[in-house]
Amino acid sequence: MTEVRFERLRELVSHHYSEALGFAPSSPFFTFWELGGTSLQLAALVSRIRKETGIMAPMSRLFQDTSMDGITATLHDCAIAERTALPTSWVPSLVRNCVLRQRLSPQDTASNCVMLWQIDGHIDRTALLRSLRDLGAQHDALHSSFSIRGESKLARDVSGTEPVVLSATSREQALQQILDVLDAPLDPTSGLVGRGVVVGLGTSTTLVGLVAHYAAFDGHSESVVAHDLAKLYEHHASGRPLSPAPADRIPLRAAYGMLAATRTFPSFGEQQAKAGAYFEALPDLPMEPGDAAGPDEATALALRVETPDGHRLRKRATELGVSYFGLLATAYARTLQTCLGVSDVVFGVPVNRRMGLPLARTVGNFVAMVPVRLRLVQAVPFRMVLPAAQSQIAAALEFIDLEFEDVAKLIPRANKGRAYRHVFALQNNPAPVLEVPAARTRFLRQAYSHLANDTMLEVWPAGTGYADSGDTVVLSYRPSVVSEKAADNVLKVFLSQLAEALES
Repeated sequence: MTEVRFERLRELVSHHYSEALGFAPSSPFFTFWELGGTSLQLAALVSRIRKETGIMAPMSRLFQDTSMDGITATLHDCAIAERTALPTSWVPSLVRNCVLRQRLSPQDTASNCVMLWQIDGHIDRTALLRSLRDLGAQHDALHSSFSIRGESKLARDVSGTEPVVLSATSREQALQQILDVLDAPLDPTSGLVGRGVVVGLGTSTTLVGLVAHYAAFDGHSESVVAHDLAKLYEHHASGRPLSPAPADRIPLRAAYGMLAATRTFPSFGEQQAKAGAYFEALPDLPMEPGDAAGPDEATALALRVETPDGHRLRKRATELGVSYFGLLATAYARTLQTCLGVSDVVFGVPVNRRMGLPLARTVGNFVAMVPVRLRLVQAVPFRMVLPAAQSQIAAALEFIDLEFEDVAKLIPRANKGRAYRHVFALQNNPAPVLEVPAARTRFLRQAYSHLANDTMLEVWPAGTGYADSGDTVVLSYRPSVVSEKAADNVLKVFLSQLAEALES
């Protein structure tokens, strides 16, 4: 079989599709049947592509979605499956984990990604509502249903996704109304992966909110959605034609296929031999227990502090020969060591898997959660532990292709739940900028209302929703298992570690 890049495969499908029909479809989303094609024509089309590429695809699968994008994605899936021996329904394990968590706890909202913008200026709210309504159709992930088995299926008509329209007399009331809507559970198995809400505050201020389920969304997706929402608003407000979807917007299933092709899938026996010792006797790192449980044990609170030293820390990391993430992760590991009085620590780190792939314009969850285990010498200057920390972080990233299910198998039963009790993240995704003509907009980053982990410490660069000039450190925690005193201490120690990094 000749290896065919997705972009080339899309060109082939478009050419043969138009040739079979006798005209070029105006949209890649119309099915072959909607455009007047027959099953014999489709079979002939696929046969011609097979001769050119060698890709074998069952007609039963091709018939599931006969749009140009659907056929392209199916052929690409089958090509990937032939090269990697992967099932064509494969999706990232974090997606499956999010779906499973929702099925086990239908009222859970820890997988809700909330986005909120304030727009100051006179805008066309009707056009904004139409834009929200049309946004889901722009991306496969936002109108798909997801199963526990890992399959994703396009859902062309998903109920419950009409944007909610409200009005308020104060900004506080508007914010509360929006959060009440966005903090309601979603159901990715039925295709309810998001919803929108618009609240008018007088005639010149509008708050617009979106929520998307992490089965279909990640931090990078925020900027894609913001860009597309702005383009839709421009179209509806001005009446000008909507620009065609960018050529580099990859259908979801094809994007999963691209990701799969970059992964290594050793047998479980090989994984066990390589990673067994890494996960053996994982340290248990409970914080001082809390006694302020919310409505449920997943309820989260957050502590936040702005640090003006982001630029200096980046410069210092370069001087020390490490990345900014490496410096921050080392500071976080030393924070856990100090707060818990241990030398062996483990925490989860979300890693963006889009790197090196043409997925910048595709909405979806392309994140791997990697357990990072560090054993660092204590009571020595910060710079002296950096080489060992960088080496151990690099070793941890070798397990980036481990599925959640395999990690669960590798961790001894007595250590279950320890790998991801605490999470650290440098949230350096593109900023979700919403550009609205003749108006000023600001993204209002919201703290998590629910959390799947005990704690999550994040560093948000300037302009990503908190501060405009400096980085912001946010510690989210579950008060049912972590006391406010313990959480406050973690934040203080982390900031002191950053200060030591600057001075070392």
